[in-house]
Amino acid sequence: ECRSCKKFEVNAPLNPLRNKAQHHEDSSRRRAFERMIIELTGEDVVKNYRSTHAEEFQSYIWEKFGRSCFSCGKSLPKVTDMDIDHTLPLAYLWPLDETATALCKTCNSLKHEAFPSEFALYTTDKLERLSQLTGIPLNVISIKKRFVNPKVLKLLVKNSVWIFDDFLARKDYQKVKKGKKVSDLVYKALQKVLAPEGVDLVRLYFEATGRYPKTVTLK
Repeated sequence: ECRSCKKFEVNAPLNPLRNKAQHHEDSSRRRAFERMIIELTGEDVVKNYRSTHAEEFQSYIWEKFGRSCFSCGKSLPKVTDMDIDHTLPLAYLWPLDETATALCKTCNSLKHEAFPSEFALYTTDKLERLSQLTGIPLNVISIKKRFVNPKVLKLLVKNSVWIFDDFLARKDYQKVKKGKKVSDLVYKALQKVLAPEGVDLVRLYFEATGRYPKTVTLK
């Protein structure tokens, strides 16, 4: 897993209304999504940032946003005071990379998995500034609907067999935690965002193999 993502995203307080079990499920899903995206794309910006840029990734984001929360402007005296937001949410398969946003823990909790245009604290002016800081085009930052990362979507369609027979078959994902198999949590969260795109991973798997995957529980 990406240690920076776990530290700044997974372990940060997200939605105070969720119970302990829901926090646990969300953490498992987020770590799996991050790992899956890295392996599908072959890109791990956070891990490789120090060797390619001679500085730590989190320090880069912290400095770029003026050591302050982009949302509320709160000063972040130490890099560890910052939460790193994916900007475009991980839930829709957008990885942690140079387009990340520096937020305080409170604002990151409020934003959770919203797209920038959905976040009530981002005004039109803030969206324009966010586009400038992150390099994400303004028309993408401002889009009014949720959308899956097209690059990862294409790779998922191409690698549906790998998803079930390799990735979700791994020991960590076959564990049962609090009565739920981790692979089931990951698959359901993944399929939830893929369904509106007309993608059914189990159907793709069946078309490719003539059988149904055994690494997840199908009803």
